[in-house]
Amino acid sequence: MSSSHHLLPTSFSADVLPRLSYYLQRSLVRLAREAQRLSKALGKCGQREVVTSIKVVMAPALAISAIRTCLRSAAMYAISGDDFKTAKSERAGLTLSVGRVHQWMCLVKV
Repeated sequence: MSSSHHLLPTSFSADVLPRLSYYLQRSLVRLAREAQRLSKALGKCGQREVVTSIKVVMAPALAISAIRTCLRSAAMYAISGDDFKTAKSERAGLTLSVGRVHQWMCLVKV
């Protein structure tokens, strides 16, 4: 009995990366705008506002996964201490660059 494996393509067409970037950017903007809306009452955006915005914007299964990942990354970052020689992304166990996301948020004026 042979098992079928889904193989990832080794190359992508030229239009895939811009499309993925657009969809990711659109989702992040929606999350950020919702967190901003929720934080207006206190003038401060905390964990509760971010978690609620994730629950509002994303599908339930995806939201649960995203929240777990965020909490795990925050815990890893907190445990790592004040090691300023290590990048924030690496300290949080993330693939995404924290600096680039911050730069993008400033550019988009989130």
